[in-house]
Amino acid sequence: MVKRLLPSASRLCNSAPRVCISSPPAAPPLRPQTPVRAAWAGGLLAALAVAGTIYLSYRFAAGILRRLGETGTDVFMRLSAFILLCLGVQILTNGIAGLPFFAAP
Repeated sequence: MVKRLLPSASRLCNSAPRVCISSPPAAPPLRPQTPVRAAWAGGLLAALAVAGTIYLSYRFAAGILRRLGETGTDVFMRLSAFILLCLGVQILTNGIAGLPFFAAP
């Protein structure tokens, strides 16, 4: 049974007409779904949100640490360091797994 190929598809056949390798026609170029100005506005809003969060964190840090006390501050710092360590280990393992000689077959 011979399959019909699209007329614009390139094909490579050997002497037997039933064995053909074909590639589909080229897809039209992708156009951006979001207008450029909207993308810039979204990026700017995200940057402002991050900057506002950092500002609020630093603004109220002294009051929060005062309420936590010395022991609470120590626990908070240890938990923060552990979470940062976990993120670092995850980034390291993702990097090692992406190396060519560790890639899955």
